Amino acid sequence: MIVFLRAILERTFLGLLVDQVMRRPIIVGVLSLVMAAFWTNLAIGSYGEAQRLPREPMRLTTAEAAALAPIGYENRPWVNLTDVMIDCHNIHPEKVGSSYRTSVVMTDPLETIIIIATYSGVNPLSCADIAGKSASGELSHMNERRYARFLELAEFDLSGYENATAYMDMCVFCGGRNASTGVILGVTMALVSLSLYPLLVWNRRKQAPL
Repeated sequence: MIVFLRAILERTFLGLLVDQVMRRPIIVGVLSLVMAAFWTNLAIGSYGEAQRLPREPMRLTTAEAAALAPIGYENRPWVNLTDVMIDCHNIHPEKVGSSYRTSVVMTDPLETIIIIATYSGVNPLSCADIAGKSASGELSHMNERRYARFLELAEFDLSGYENATAYMDMCVFCGGRNASTGVILGVTMALVSLSLYPLLVWNRRKQAPL
């Protein structure tokens, strides 16, 4: 059965395409350089982000953090909100690939600042899960385009927040630790990508008849 399935796979378009690519080392060489460039760019960007951010998030009230946060996604501060309130009636999980992004409404004690905090994980999060985690992440004010999209999606019930004057995003899975992981991943995958062509050439020479 395994031999039969393998034979079918080898005759599929993908199997034939991979076979043709592997027969042409120059194509593998070009692809490996493209992949290496992508991962190197990720590593460089993550390194810059890691250098910019502090070793630990700044502990601030929601109002203090809002005063520091920029409009848009550039140079967002990494903060830990000390007085944030979670709205358990406004939780929106969304499946992204093989994982989930769970967004939840958070506010300051006066409910004048609305934050859409987004978590990432294998499973969607409940209110208890979110309450058990620190409210830390990279914070920014919504720009006009993001705010318009936010209203258009209408994923949350904001009928009780008539006094809100600021709308913000917080990427909880972003921050200094995530940037360090990006550096390690980027460097590792860049090295792996660069090794593909030499390994293919070595394997072909090894299999070549004497």
